Amino acid sequence: MVVQLVQVDWTQTDTEGSVAIAFSFDDIESISIKKDSDAKASSATITLKNNYTRFVEGFTQPFTKYNTNTNNLAFKEGDTIKIYAAEIDEFRALDISSTSDDLIITGEIAEVSIKSAAKGSPITLKIVDKTYVILNRLYSFAYTKSAAKNSPEIIQDIVRFVTDDIDADEFSYDNAGNLVSNGIYAVDARLISTGGPSSFIEDTRQDDTSVFPDLAMAKVAKPAYNWIKELSSTDSTNDFAGTDDEDAPIQDRNMIFYIDELNRFHWFYPRDTVTTTLNGAINSSVTTVTLTSVVGLASIGTVFVGSERIDYTGISTNDLTGCTRGANNTKAASHSDGDTVKNAIVIVEGDTSSGYTLLNYSLTKKTFDIVNFVIFSAGADMRGNGITHYFFDRATKSKTLKETHKSYNDISSEMMQKEIDAKRLTQDNTTSSPFTHNGNRYKESTGDYDGGSGITTGWGTAVTTDSGYNKAFRDEAIRQGKIRAQALTDKRGSPRWKGTMEFKFHRFNAGELFEFTSTRAGINQQALRIKTAQYNITKSGAYVTLTVEEDEDKLGA
Repeated sequence: MVVQLVQVDWTQTDTEGSVAIAFSFDDIESISIKKDSDAKASSATITLKNNYTRFVEGFTQPFTKYNTNTNNLAFKEGDTIKIYAAEIDEFRALDISSTSDDLIITGEIAEVSIKSAAKGSPITLKIVDKTYVILNRLYSFAYTKSAAKNSPEIIQDIVRFVTDDIDADEFSYDNAGNLVSNGIYAVDARLISTGGPSSFIEDTRQDDTSVFPDLAMAKVAKPAYNWIKELSSTDSTNDFAGTDDEDAPIQDRNMIFYIDELNRFHWFYPRDTVTTTLNGAINSSVTTVTLTSVVGLASIGTVFVGSERIDYTGISTNDLTGCTRGANNTKAASHSDGDTVKNAIVIVEGDTSSGYTLLNYSLTKKTFDIVNFVIFSAGADMRGNGITHYFFDRATKSKTLKETHKSYNDISSEMMQKEIDAKRLTQDNTTSSPFTHNGNRYKESTGDYDGGSGITTGWGTAVTTDSGYNKAFRDEAIRQGKIRAQALTDKRGSPRWKGTMEFKFHRFNAGELFEFTSTRAGINQQALRIKTAQYNITKSGAYVTLTVEEDEDKLGA
């Protein structure tokens, strides 16, 4: 197959937000693109020749291509860049539509570097993916249990708020269900059960029947990314204080999230590989595909039959409905009754029949740095007593306890300061109140809890007494400490495969699952998750390097 880099679009906006320049580069030297699965650090660099092109009256030296006539660099902070690339094995036009499968990344110019050279001054543009820009915006809110909102609903609130404060009723959609908006940062954050075919936020748990538990959560001026990361943890998606079993939880893994190149927010459970078969032959154009079983498949998702990727928008009995055939630039084809269907890309070393050419890989199963037990300090409670607790990774496959000690003392300090800033606590060194902070004494501000009706804390818990207030404080500090400890053991609780794999250019999505087999390495159908996809495109060829790792183990497994 031949890789054809066809178009990189640059759109410059003026101070009023209107388009001033729309331009496609024709002097590209190289492109490097990094797509990250945790929605935090996707970026790209583009190197342009920038040769001398003209003389301008009043200047004795020639101007390079990207000089304005007043000798200022034309690139501005915040200019938008779109990079399209395609894997071509037959003649077709590059897809530059709003729903393009050829769009690799959309981002903002963050840096411009220039080097002197004999034939000009090559320019390197650093592009920051809009995900980074959006999810580092700050969000402040206090969700109480009475608000009756769960993780996916709160995430929807957050994403819509940080994308230019667009309210739900200001969104519109075309006939295909795609978001239509003039906002540069507008992100489609719809729940699967209510959003239609282009929605990607799962709002039922991985058993596809139960809803996520309602949460109490509050943060002041925290990046959206921090909110969403916590809302994706198993502590936020299970009701361990209610009906859910800690030893066999419904949500036994953390959720994965990212914003794709078409501005759609994805939030989903990382399912294991599923293998089933076609129940009946299909041609290359049908949009309903019948399987022998759909157990384990997401309600909206992707399957692979041979080298063809099929995206679907629903499941009815054993039928995949709303299918997009030949998705992600694969080739739609006819398939026979009984053909194997998987929800993961199948990669076999030495076999290119699936359309993927593996060039090399380096995989390691790490065992020496395991941590499955964390003893942590969360600081001092409202009475000045220490808060110490622990977290044990119940999913660990290590035969021994591998512990570490962590200091998370900032948790209680920040919580106490927030209660003071919100005026739920008032400094009074003459009071007999047991509450202390930084050498001062504090009392509850409303006066005996407003006649006994109580107050709602900054983290959403209703309290009516000093002892109840302090207990709620300790419980919340421990909860936050466990989330930090779990984030540590998620990556280090068990021996897991991780490493890099290099392929000839092919479109991969960070977060995708694939199944790898190598008889040389003794690896058989090992499920690996793509953490980052690094594309390198030059005149001599195009390649993609994947950083991969085995999924975290399931809780209670």
